[in-house]
Amino acid sequence: MTIRAVIFDIGGVVVGSPVAAIGEAEKRWSLPPHWINASITAMGDDGPFQRFERSEISQDEFYREFGARLSDVESGNKAYRVYCKRAGIECPPLPTKVQIDGKELWGMMMAPALEPDELVVTAINRLRASRRYKVAALTNNFAPLGVTPSRSPPSPPYARPTTAAELRAALKATAEQGEEATGAGNDAMRGMFDEYVESCVEGLRKPDPAFFRVALDRVGVEPHEAVFLDDIGHNLAAARKLGMHTIRAFPLSHTLPCPHSADEVARAHRGQARQVARGNRRAREAARDGPLESARQAVDASEVQVCASLEGFLTSLYP
Repeated sequence: MTIRAVIFDIGGVVVGSPVAAIGEAEKRWSLPPHWINASITAMGDDGPFQRFERSEISQDEFYREFGARLSDVESGNKAYRVYCKRAGIECPPLPTKVQIDGKELWGMMMAPALEPDELVVTAINRLRASRRYKVAALTNNFAPLGVTPSRSPPSPPYARPTTAAELRAALKATAEQGEEATGAGNDAMRGMFDEYVESCVEGLRKPDPAFFRVALDRVGVEPHEAVFLDDIGHNLAAARKLGMHTIRAFPLSHTLPCPHSADEVARAHRGQARQVARGNRRAREAARDGPLESARQAVDASEVQVCASLEGFLTSLYP
């Protein structure tokens, strides 16, 4: 197998995932676990979340529609019953009324995007330093308020590593411009990759096969020459269907106290990989097809065995 490119998701891989924040939001609005995620999933490709990431609606329009659609308790409960049936779990008592503020929820969801995963940042630096691979980002993201999406030019040749501390500082500096900018990426993040491919620019989003093809064309490789890392099952499935190699990333380091060492992060990833490999049958069978699927769901056991963690992936690339 000749690998010429490695393509990273951003949220849930390079930085924190909104999944944990959604759990906190469900507590905030007294909702059962995964109720919000199930509702977003049920909206389908025409939902406000999905349209926002394709730059089809403005940020203000997104806030209003996001809150209104999630406050539709009848539709939300219907989606949650489907979720429970697919997961094989008993449906708990459901809300009779909910009023979700779309802007408040979005701010909660974007907070984890300020925290880089040290192990993944190290992986990106090592891959680029080797000069053996094109390293790209493929991200479902959005354009901040007042910004016209435009394609990022290719980054200059790799010169020095970007540390997790430097990236964290840059992300927090961007966030200080206002919550509308949080999670949209910045120059420090873009500079870590040879190519930075964004849904808000291309008008496409994962898992659309056309979006993957844009990334492959940008790095100049065929699908079988690329490895794609993501934390969401249906994105990985779409990449595999195209012929790409895939690795599920586990965004666990964000749960560790900061600062933490690379060894601590690596141990956390290895421990989670072993836990998944031992098997949680329900989690594997209850594959969620939503945009915010938990990183612990729909795990492909063969992926875990072949490459259980990013550390294992790097080991396989550097024999």
